[in-house]
Amino acid sequence: MNKLELYTKLRRNEIQERRGRIGAEISEEEFRIGRGMAQYIVYDSELANFSDDFEVVVPNQQDLKTYVEATFSKKAGKVLGLELGGPGQKLFGGFSKGFFERTAGVCLADARDHVGNHTIIKGDILSKKTSEDVSTWSKGQPIDFIILRMFAGQRTLPLDPFFMAEKTRECYRMLPEEGILLSEIPRAFLPAYIDEWSDMVEDKYKGKLETQTFFSYPLPDRPRGLVRIQKLPGAPEELPLLPAKDILPQEMSRVFDRSLNRSFD
Repeated sequence: MNKLELYTKLRRNEIQERRGRIGAEISEEEFRIGRGMAQYIVYDSELANFSDDFEVVVPNQQDLKTYVEATFSKKAGKVLGLELGGPGQKLFGGFSKGFFERTAGVCLADARDHVGNHTIIKGDILSKKTSEDVSTWSKGQPIDFIILRMFAGQRTLPLDPFFMAEKTRECYRMLPEEGILLSEIPRAFLPAYIDEWSDMVEDKYKGKLETQTFFSYPLPDRPRGLVRIQKLPGAPEELPLLPAKDILPQEMSRVFDRSLNRSFD
């Protein structure tokens, strides 16, 4: 089985699991090779590819085009869209013509700069310089729709939940009322953190902040998570986070376990 076939098998398994079906058994080696291919197969993916991925966290499992265009129907033609971790040209090109005023994608390298009303911003999504470039592109306006999906690129993100939480807050600050953030959940956030955070948001901000999360388990110890966050009228200005005291004990244990495992490699 070649690398492309392994990636296809892995992706088919994920989609089957979300739909309550059992996929073919997959080995650790197949997972490693298939996931490694993801960064090449999904680069500048079509809208349908993103829609397949995120349908599980979209209300009523609508396709992305229907959901996003219905949400911002009253401001069609003035909507801003941003993909982080990818060029975004084919993604945004799949929406109705004229729906977005401007769109952009942020990636490390691409031969293109501008394609129509779409801009490609070259930079590291974690850097301050890239954040400034995004702000310059948006002209200080809120960004209505932000999406992040990195697949194999997840391995380059820090495993520090506090750092990644602040980066998530930066994205949240860019959103206006009704704004949507769709994201692959960084590996820094254990499923237990996300479950606790979701319960906290539901308890304290119901009707003001809408969230939906989902985890699949291609391998028992390799969860892959997705999240949708939507600001509603009355949403808090800052994204609510779990108290540090609830995170530190688990993080200290996780760091210790990683150090212990490395000592035996």
